[in-house]
Amino acid sequence: RGRLGRYWSSPSGVGIWMSLILRPNFSPHYAPKITALAGLAVLRAVGKATGLQVSIKWPNDIILNSKKVCGILTEAQARPNRMEYVVTGIGLNVNTAREDLPDELRESATSLFIESGHKVNRCRLLAAILDEFEILYEGYEKTTNFTYIMEEYKRHCITLGRSVRIIGTNDEWEGRAIDLT
Repeated sequence: RGRLGRYWSSPSGVGIWMSLILRPNFSPHYAPKITALAGLAVLRAVGKATGLQVSIKWPNDIILNSKKVCGILTEAQARPNRMEYVVTGIGLNVNTAREDLPDELRESATSLFIESGHKVNRCRLLAAILDEFEILYEGYEKTTNFTYIMEEYKRHCITLGRSVRIIGTNDEWEGRAIDLT
């Protein structure tokens, strides 16, 4: 499933559909940043494994040639001052063929295979994502310094400088994304 209960197409044997279960040693205040860590891990790994240049669409999408190639969903269980666990789900369209995408997603979704014309070794890509995530996560867990991570995230975030609409539970806002904090 995707964010806000949206549908995510995940045909067998062609993508990476995974959940990372984390038990961080930091306060719940820091947990939302896990989505950014996962986004950077995917971005770095895809670039290294395929040479494709992907971008981040805040808060949880990885974009390739203006289409969604990956979604990230993070959920947490916490006590007031301690994290119980964080589950980060990553759905990455790796070797999905265009005809395997549902009709309603063909204009907005893509895969690494569709964009490159080459099959990608999913095991190697998965290992690269986990390696990158571990580097980012362990560095953050030790220091809770998010500045260097946020700077890299911003460099790859296509949301900045664009018009955005934020939909809350009871409200909706429109504006221009000028920064992320």
